[in-house]
Amino acid sequence: MDFGDALKFCKDHGAKISRSDWGGKKGGSFVVYCAGYPEGVPANKNASESLGIPEGQVIYVDPYLVYCSPAGRQVPWDPTQYDLLADDWWVFS
Repeated sequence: MDFGDALKFCKDHGAKISRSDWGGKKGGSFVVYCAGYPEGVPANKNASESLGIPEGQVIYVDPYLVYCSPAGRQVPWDPTQYDLLADDWWVFS
């Protein structure tokens, strides 16, 4: 499927999506949709230090995508041009 279809499935169904190019099921890499915190959430110590705000101050986080590595590490993710134009997206299960 293309990225648009994969993203819709990810957002609408909470699915993990991946690309064949990322090593398939054995590769273990995938992307998930996070709804963020539109109602706000208190900043923890890391966020307060990074943002230069008091710990506990309410911050508002918009929705975002997260890349999950095979090692169990996560990072906010922006797709590349290759990812956006690829037709090898699939639902990771």
